[in-house]
Amino acid sequence: MGLASSLLDLGAEPARQAVLAALSAEHLRRSLALRGEARVRLCSGSMRPILPAGAVANLRAVKAGETLRGAIVAVDAGERVLVHRVVAETRAEVTTRGIASRRRDPRWPRGQIIGVVSSAHGGKSGERTLRWAALVASVAYRLRHLRLTILL
Repeated sequence: MGLASSLLDLGAEPARQAVLAALSAEHLRRSLALRGEARVRLCSGSMRPILPAGAVANLRAVKAGETLRGAIVAVDAGERVLVHRVVAETRAEVTTRGIASRRRDPRWPRGQIIGVVSSAHGGKSGERTLRWAALVASVAYRLRHLRLTILL
């Protein structure tokens, strides 16, 4: 019996989803380690309009000491792989949020970050849209920091 058959034989849907998510996260980590890149297809619209449902995101490994604020990352969220933007970070944790969502996700330990989205294809967005969004987020963050520095 193959792996696909084994997964289909799981009785409860939540259990099946948990196993698939664990396999997916592990597959992405191995692909990044072996090839330096991985791909993930988005299933929800939480990152609209930049990454619509069905878009394929290309991941790269997180560099040591890399600042992630404003970056779009893939996170091992236990029952699924989550692709959201980093809105806050500390040395040990990051907080993410989907662009189309109003509320933040829980804090994630940095060890749960699988990779950083480097480009995306599919839907109405593409690599150019993602790069512009990253640029705008970076400029907005720097301007906010500059304003705080001037006010102090």
